[in-house]
Amino acid sequence: MFLPIAWRLLLMRSLARVAPEQPATTILTEPQLLVVKFKLRLPAVPRTIGDALLAVARLGGHLRNNGMPGWQTLGKGYQKVLDYEVGFLAALACARSDQS
Repeated sequence: MFLPIAWRLLLMRSLARVAPEQPATTILTEPQLLVVKFKLRLPAVPRTIGDALLAVARLGGHLRNNGMPGWQTLGKGYQKVLDYEVGFLAALACARSDQS
């Protein structure tokens, strides 16, 4: 059950080190990026992998001055992203079904 999440975290962190300027959609879906934007009250959706990784880490409690985020912080942040995404998609589905 945890293997897909662990793989995703490893991918996120590895790509943030190797190619931080690549598009954030490489590691997060569009709904996940929107959730991060709204939850952190960002002016725009994170565009790069590096920005997306730091935003997910912020949701997990990471502070800017503490260097790169660790696994536990990334894990907590990513779990929150997944939880918020479920609610976001459910709200969209409700809004669409109400417009009948």
